[in-house]
Amino acid sequence: HAGIDVGQLQSAWDLQSGQLGEAWGLREEQLGEAWGLRGGQLGEAWELQQGQLGEGWQQRREGLGAEAGLGYRNIFGSGQQARRKSGMAFAGGAEEMQRMQLQDVGGAYGRAFGLGKTAYEQAIASGTMGYEQAMETGEMGYQQALETGELGYTQALETGELGVQQATTDIYQGLESDIFGQRESWEEQNRATLNVLLGSGIWPGNNSSGNGSSCEDPGCLAAMQQCLDGP
Repeated sequence: HAGIDVGQLQSAWDLQSGQLGEAWGLREEQLGEAWGLRGGQLGEAWELQQGQLGEGWQQRREGLGAEAGLGYRNIFGSGQQARRKSGMAFAGGAEEMQRMQLQDVGGAYGRAFGLGKTAYEQAIASGTMGYEQAMETGEMGYQQALETGELGYTQALETGELGVQQATTDIYQGLESDIFGQRESWEEQNRATLNVLLGSGIWPGNNSSGNGSSCEDPGCLAAMQQCLDGP
């Protein structure tokens, strides 16, 4: 019966350990899928933000260019009107004033362009840093979840294997105890039987009294030993 019990115990543990492995494999797959989905969402969100920043900067540049172009056209238009009115008199101070006005428009455009470009680059750098940090944090959380799950799975296996070993030991110790008890009981019964036989006188001794109460010849001793040892 001990062999059957141990075999059943091992079969039950094989089934349970297999279920633990399947459960952990499923959990590991779920964690990977969840982090893959989250990482993809972060990437898509950053791509969208990058596109919006780029579109915003493009519109700003176009607006600055339009403003500068309008300023240039106004200056040139005013100069042409002044020339038509004054004829050849448009020279000297008027021409210098026009040149200064053109420089002002160009300078304002350059400053605005520089500020806009700086703001765009800073926004890109900040967004990139935020995206990378979010990815690092997510990856760290994913790895920690894997380590925690694997630790729990390993501990469950170790606990289960230890339980099987202990239960197996208990079964064999119980079997040994039963066998030892049966052996002692059998020996006690045989001793009692031997005493009865010796007292009955069926093994005559070789002593001078001839009362049959002793057993000293080899045949008698061999029979007694066989009775004690059992079949």
